[in-house]
Amino acid sequence: MTIINSNFWSVISFCILLFRFIYNIIVKKIRTLVHTEREEMEHAIRACKICYVGMADTDGTPYVVPMNFGYEEGVVYLHSAQEGRSITILERNSRVCITFCTDPALAYQHPQVACSYRMRSVSVIGWGRVEFEEDMDKKGTC
Repeated sequence: MTIINSNFWSVISFCILLFRFIYNIIVKKIRTLVHTEREEMEHAIRACKICYVGMADTDGTPYVVPMNFGYEEGVVYLHSAQEGRSITILERNSRVCITFCTDPALAYQHPQVACSYRMRSVSVIGWGRVEFEEDMDKKGTC
C-alpha cells in the first residue's frame, strides 16, 4: 500500500485550479462568430482563389478536393476535369459541402497551452447539390 502525503494533493489541487483557469480563458476568448449577412459572405467568397468541395461516395467514404470556382448571383460554378474520382462520386451522389476560407493565420491565447491554438480566418460553408452544365456557351461565361 502506498501512502501519499498531503503535499501531493495540494499540488494536484493547484494543477486542477490552474487548468480550470486556463480553460476558462481559452473558452471565453476563442470563439466562432457566425455572420449570416449575404454581403459579408459574398465578400469572403470573392476573396478566395479556391474552395474545398466535400462529397461522399455511396458507401459514405468522404472525399474533399480543392477546386477552382466561379461565383455569380448566388451560384457557385466548379471547374474540373470531365472525368476522375470527383466526377464519378458526384454522378452517384450530387450532395456537397463547399468551404471557402480567406487568409488563415495561426492565433493563440496562451503560448504554453496547446489547445489554445486555432486558425483565425473568415470562412463560408455551404451545402447543396451539384448540377452538371453541358451547355458549352454557359461554361465559357463562368
